[in-house]
Amino acid sequence: LANWRGFSGGQRDMYNEVLKYGAYIVDALVKYEQPVFVYIPPFGELRGGSWVVVDPTINPDMMEMYADEDARAGVLEPEGIVGIKFRREKQLDTMARLDPVYGELRRRAAQKDITPSEQSEIKAKMEQREQLLLPVYTQISLQFADLHDRAGRMQAKGTIRMPLQWAQARRFFYWRLRRRLTEERFLRKMANADKGSLRAENLARLKSLVVSDENSNLFERDDRLVANWYEDNSRDVLSKIEGLRQDGIAAQVAELIKGHGNAALEGVARALSGMTKEQREEVLKLLNSAPVTSN
Repeated sequence: LANWRGFSGGQRDMYNEVLKYGAYIVDALVKYEQPVFVYIPPFGELRGGSWVVVDPTINPDMMEMYADEDARAGVLEPEGIVGIKFRREKQLDTMARLDPVYGELRRRAAQKDITPSEQSEIKAKMEQREQLLLPVYTQISLQFADLHDRAGRMQAKGTIRMPLQWAQARRFFYWRLRRRLTEERFLRKMANADKGSLRAENLARLKSLVVSDENSNLFERDDRLVANWYEDNSRDVLSKIEGLRQDGIAAQVAELIKGHGNAALEGVARALSGMTKEQREEVLKLLNSAPVTSN
């Protein structure tokens, strides 16, 4: 559960080595080889340097981040964003553009043909108008900044996988973890079977087994369906992985023979000499049935 508001760099935190232990967390997550879920709970906040510690880009294959619909996240809090990007001067400019009374007062104050007494009177009215409207503009700007810290915006920017509802979170993580654990077991076996394959390629192979192209969105959204399919069809998946391993070995042997003909053939002869009569006959049968291609 992520509900942190940053790693302070103050003297006390320096003494307690807070930053160093935050770096230890990052080091551990980088090397972790099991699924990790980061969840910002309802009304929780993830701010400042603490975001760096649990950012899924640390280990994108294993880490996923989620946020409750009522959670907040961002480097700065709304007050900080408003204080930097929408200061008093910009608020007054906006006020002059949107409020006709204040806009007219500002235009009159900019005129050069008014007397000092009129200038003072206009400035007094402007200050009175500012005191009336600035709290409203500040609240609106804070609300606008807060909207950028919510789960929908996090998903749009790709910082979380999807927003969750607290009432369904336990059930969601149960099926998500159940699916990911089985999936990672298959992916590791596929990587061992075909050393040159990429994770994305193996994941695409699994996806093609589970769902059709028309229902490909179910592979990303329905963890319960995928988890149950993995468990019900585990033998079939392992059989296909074994076929993948055999194809990989066959490709390696073919590459050896192609690149090192005499040495590879000598190795084949040695292998044949160690086989039984039935095994040799099977190998010769395969060789005779192999298609002949011309260069």
